[in-house]
Amino acid sequence: MSNWPQADELSEPDPAGALEQKARATRDLSWLQAQFVSAGLPSEIDPVRVMTDPAYWEIHLQPRQEPILQLLRGWCLLQTDVIAAEAVLLQAQSQLPELALGHLLLGRCRWQLEQPGMALQSHLIAWKLDLQDLNYFRAMLEILLQTMLATARAMGQKPDLLAETTLSPILSEIGLSEPLLNTLWQTCLALGIEPGPGLVRQVARSCVHGNRPELGRALIEALIARRPERVYLRLSRASLLPMIYADAAEILHWQQRCLQELSEAEALLQSQGDRGLGQLAADFGGLYLPSFLGAYQGLDNRRIYDLLGDLWQRVLSRLIPLAKPQGSPEPRLRIGIVSAHFYKHAVSDTFGGLYLHLHQQGVELLLFDHGLGRQDAFSENLPNHCSRLQRLPAELAEAASTIHQARPDVLIYPEIGMDFNTYLLAAMRLAPHQLALSGHPESTGLPTLDGYVSAIGREIPEAQQHYREPLLLLSRVPGVFAPPSVPPPRSRSELGLPDEVAAGRLYVCPMTPFKIHPDNDQLFAGILAADPQAWLLLFEFGQPEVNQALQARLQHNLGPLYERVLLLPFLKPEAFHQLLLVSEICLDTRGFGGGNTPRQVLGLGVPMLTWPGAHMKQRVLLELCELLEVPELVTWSQAAYIDRALEIAGNPALREQISQRLLANRHRLYGDSSGVQELLEYCLKITGKVL
Repeated sequence: MSNWPQADELSEPDPAGALEQKARATRDLSWLQAQFVSAGLPSEIDPVRVMTDPAYWEIHLQPRQEPILQLLRGWCLLQTDVIAAEAVLLQAQSQLPELALGHLLLGRCRWQLEQPGMALQSHLIAWKLDLQDLNYFRAMLEILLQTMLATARAMGQKPDLLAETTLSPILSEIGLSEPLLNTLWQTCLALGIEPGPGLVRQVARSCVHGNRPELGRALIEALIARRPERVYLRLSRASLLPMIYADAAEILHWQQRCLQELSEAEALLQSQGDRGLGQLAADFGGLYLPSFLGAYQGLDNRRIYDLLGDLWQRVLSRLIPLAKPQGSPEPRLRIGIVSAHFYKHAVSDTFGGLYLHLHQQGVELLLFDHGLGRQDAFSENLPNHCSRLQRLPAELAEAASTIHQARPDVLIYPEIGMDFNTYLLAAMRLAPHQLALSGHPESTGLPTLDGYVSAIGREIPEAQQHYREPLLLLSRVPGVFAPPSVPPPRSRSELGLPDEVAAGRLYVCPMTPFKIHPDNDQLFAGILAADPQAWLLLFEFGQPEVNQALQARLQHNLGPLYERVLLLPFLKPEAFHQLLLVSEICLDTRGFGGGNTPRQVLGLGVPMLTWPGAHMKQRVLLELCELLEVPELVTWSQAAYIDRALEIAGNPALREQISQRLLANRHRLYGDSSGVQELLEYCLKITGKVL
């Protein structure tokens, strides 16, 4: 690959196309000859002669249809008929999809057809398949950007706006390849093209989901160095957090840095006055603030949430001024619910029964959907469980106005913190009374909420200190739950477990990897060390990088014990329940415990062990164990957790005794609407309305 142009050869702007000509010239005949030969061109064919002598093709090769010969033909046609060349190259490339040369030639054709975006995508595919050369990638990228700059000038457009449209699919293609991302970023900045808010959001999201927050921070910091006044960049940088941490010290480092950087961003915004507010409004599209990730650190995040709550309340009250909200003019109680998860999801599993019950009780129920419009059985049936289901506009001001004009007496947010747009709506005063539910079990930090709805069994006596909102404690969570369906039994072997695993004792931790706090590693190690027959079963996440990070940490912390850890793929509900039923015991996580999962596990009669913390996110299973009268499943120290897990898993009679008690009392988990009824009575009281 030494024939590709070096970066310094292509650094000067050249909209006339000399760069492209120079890059093309480097693909000399000898290099192409070698590429065709290595790709399987028959030895009797001289590619140089084919490319230089059209008559040779017509006489000797035209009847032959081998794909490699068609690629060669397509390259020849590029010199005379680029449209015909594209058709030939597409046909040949479709038969040789794994051959980098085909994508390379198709990319060259698309440059000549003035399709720079598609051309670069073809080159990216070629690069991924074979051409591992950053100079080549940089050269092609510069050609694309020069073409784009010329187009922007000709059309009177801002280059940054056109760059977003052009580069977004390229970012999707290259994923989290650090060399490619850095090259793309540096090349843009060198040419005076700043990746705009949309691209910043795309990169931030990819880096978070791929557990590469430091990479995202570095890219954003390159922009901060050029535009230190742009507050959205500072907010985005501060909010990038890992999904998997190495240890408790790393967690504390990230939390403290987040708080410091958010404080600096807020101070900068304060100093800029109205000008800063206007710029932040214009940059909304670049904000990716996954604040929910902070909850999995297992720490108290009240200061961070309060700071953000004050910031966004102040920003939005200025940018989207609204009149004081009025409730319904009718005597009948009107409740609005705003959610991004009106489909099959943990949020709808928890609060779907609430929606149905409120509607059945005679409430005028308005559901405001601010999600992605996903459709499934739950969402399709939802219109039957409300007075009106309304899809909110994507634009924030329009969405806020839609809710404000609907005049709900009470506005309920089931999962503030899991969706940024819903969070921003909750930061405005859109109804006389506004409440948060525990779909995301942490304080919102928003001064615009009049209450946070929790349950007595999930909170310590001093719990109010964890919340900015006044804490409204019900006897039960305001949901109505259905029991899990008991699947037909299947053996461990039938479930696909390896023989050595099937013969062991199964300790299942049925949580997503980002809930597995580093503190859990010592618990796992203690169990595996004390029980030579123990196997720890974990479950994969949708992002391979997250799974790999967890595996690397466990390998380091568990040492040889890691040989008895099995990471299983995501299972559908029936197979998941069948696996639970053949396990000895399930393990709750420290830092952030299970929410819906423990209800499924216990409802099947499977013991699940917990070690509660001080926050609600760490006490859901405690509430359920007390309700079901299984105190054996609650421990209060590391030693007690390990010992109890070993005791239950190693004593089939004890496990069966606990299982029978769970099954005898499980009716207490399901069909109980007392929490919903208490919430409804509270809403009637504060509004003075009737049903």
